[in-house]
Amino acid sequence: MRADLEDLIGPHDPASIRLLVDRVPAGSAWGELLDGLKNERYQMVVTHMALLSSAQRQQLIGVCALSGAQLVTPGNAIGASQPVPRSPV
Repeated sequence: MRADLEDLIGPHDPASIRLLVDRVPAGSAWGELLDGLKNERYQMVVTHMALLSSAQRQQLIGVCALSGAQLVTPGNAIGASQPVPRSPV
């Protein structure tokens, strides 16, 4: 997974990565993700949007936009421009 992640976001500090996985739709990791975005603990979200419900996709897009976090999907790895880290406030 490390090589796949580097393909998506480029070089990064592995210690700065937090992997959130839910076994059920909108489980505890989903709540943690939204809370972390709202409180600006996360600067980037890497996900495959197809795994999310339509409502979750819209919510994630909106919360990322409001928080300033970058939303990275597999489409970024196939010719789309790579994300540029958000500058600290």
